[in-house]
Amino acid sequence: MSTKLVRTFKAERFDNPVDTATGRLAESSHLFLRHVRCRQDNDTLLLEGKVPSYFLKQTAQSLVQSVEGVNRIVNHLVVVNSYGVSSDSE
Repeated sequence: MSTKLVRTFKAERFDNPVDTATGRLAESSHLFLRHVRCRQDNDTLLLEGKVPSYFLKQTAQSLVQSVEGVNRIVNHLVVVNSYGVSSDSE
């Protein structure tokens, strides 16, 4: 028998996808995710901001992946070190 874990969020009371996604990130135990900005372009949710690790970048995306009204997520989060410098060489 398989058990399915269903995660519920307090933020589900919001009517629009941006507010729902922002609410989910705000409820996260990871403080850096509370500063991620969310925008919507049609059925696409855009994540913007800076996080200190690739783990948090993926965690942010995982938290918002099932938001109703969103068919696609574009993760523009930049991973930076503690000095605010991007780990990507540009």
